[in-house]
Amino acid sequence: MKTTMKLFAIISFALIVLGANASNPSLNTSKTPDQTIPGNIRYSVTIHVTPGVIIPKMHFYVVLTDQNNRRVADAQQVEFGKWTYQFTEMGPVSGIRVAHLIETTADDAFMPYSCSPDIKSGTFRNGVTYMFNLYPTREIPE
Repeated sequence: MKTTMKLFAIISFALIVLGANASNPSLNTSKTPDQTIPGNIRYSVTIHVTPGVIIPKMHFYVVLTDQNNRRVADAQQVEFGKWTYQFTEMGPVSGIRVAHLIETTADDAFMPYSCSPDIKSGTFRNGVTYMFNLYPTREIPE
């Protein structure tokens, strides 16, 4: 009988501890895809749109690469009307990060445009957001 009571006491204590941990939001490490993970490097890329340069039929992607042109994070398709895009990377890292605007236009919507990449170099630290700015134009560089 004493052994049974001790067993119930141990099980009850374990359930109380597990219940307290499960209800504590600071211990909940599950993340949805839209949440940034604390401690990672964050990049914010803003497209500064001139009227008539980007039209809804055109398909663009925002791409963030390193100095070897390898993608740092998944490319994001530009949604008409949404001009800021967030990326995260595990860090810290040293090197170069380049934000690009890439066009993959439908056949009937071809329109010449250019957009110089925004380049940043140095040590990228966890918990810091680095800002990139892209300025697409209809002028083709010489």
